[in-house]
Amino acid sequence: MTSIRPTRNSQPATRNSKLKKMKFHILIIFFACFLTQLSGQQLSDKAQISLLTYSPTEEVYTTFGHSSFRVYDPVNRYDVVYNYGTFNWDEPNFILNFIRGKLNYSLATQEFNQVIRVAQYRKQTLEEQIFALNQMEKQAIFDFLQNNYKPENRYYLYDFFFDNCATRMRDVIDTTYAKSISYDKEKVTKNVAFRDLLREFTEPNPWLNFGIDLALGLPADKIATFEEQMFLPKYLNESFAVATITTDSTSKDLVSDYRVLTKTPNYREDISLSATPIILFWLLFGLTVLFNFVPKNAALENIWNGTFVMIVGIAGLVLAFLWFGTDHAPTKNNLNLLWAFPLHIITAFWFWRKPKTEIKSYKINYFKVFAALNILLLISFPFFPQDFHAAVIPILLTLILIFGKRTGWLKF
Repeated sequence: MTSIRPTRNSQPATRNSKLKKMKFHILIIFFACFLTQLSGQQLSDKAQISLLTYSPTEEVYTTFGHSSFRVYDPVNRYDVVYNYGTFNWDEPNFILNFIRGKLNYSLATQEFNQVIRVAQYRKQTLEEQIFALNQMEKQAIFDFLQNNYKPENRYYLYDFFFDNCATRMRDVIDTTYAKSISYDKEKVTKNVAFRDLLREFTEPNPWLNFGIDLALGLPADKIATFEEQMFLPKYLNESFAVATITTDSTSKDLVSDYRVLTKTPNYREDISLSATPIILFWLLFGLTVLFNFVPKNAALENIWNGTFVMIVGIAGLVLAFLWFGTDHAPTKNNLNLLWAFPLHIITAFWFWRKPKTEIKSYKINYFKVFAALNILLLISFPFFPQDFHAAVIPILLTLILIFGKRTGWLKF
């Protein structure tokens, strides 16, 4: 058997292999330490945490503004915005989940410079309130946000009134400093319902104002408490401005500095009266009077009346779906269904079909019930538990006229 002796270079080759393995293990340990340090990153004493408040713009989805947190640490070169108002367009059944109130929102992060560029592009005013926190307090909020940003924690079921981008900001502060933060509630609290708070922002867009008002039920007529009013970014901003935080028996203002980062002109324009729902429905009421009582034209009268009743019935079907088919709490118990009754869709065909004999009694009774109901709604309008939109008045009068004539109560 011939023996094979190792060559002179075999030993250095083995040594080089061991060195490579050692370097590889050191590299792994280095990255592991780096990732561990990153996950528990310590803010420097120069760090700042602030609330960003975004103004509404002409775009409908910004009607109520927006809120987010900014964490700025110049020493660690960290300038990140934490935003609880994001969602995934690619989520399965996105549209259906959005409509039904089952859409998950999430906490996302953005570079601050990118946020500034977007605000400038949208012509959006961006305000910053810097918090007067000590090092431990800043670190506590930052750790809370970092923990919330973990994939298993970042998603939440959105609720317009009680769990949105603004209420999350409030909850982060309250959760972190529940025992040490207090608010001067008398300075900012309004004794108004959720519906009134929303109208403040939707008035510049009359049709959006009407649509939202129509879709909201009795829950929107509940008086909002001080804490609940913070579901709107504007009132969250104002509430933090009058908040104080107590540390080691020393009280100080929560907000130490206020800055306007981007400033744009107020987008709100004067409301054009010719375009409002109120004007339109009063016009339709006038046309209903004309078609029913001025020159006699049975065909035109029936087409007009049936079409109006059909539209009201379709509106009622949508409202019923928002009540019973979705998880949107503000659209429950909607008393607009008393006049926008879904079965009016069937009633419309009673107008369109030419009766071969006299109108059947059950149809007359249907007309009587809803004519009387609409009269009661009109009389009780100022005292009704649900605050109806002013455009509902001409709608009620139109329905009273249409149903009342079919019952024989109205004759000209």
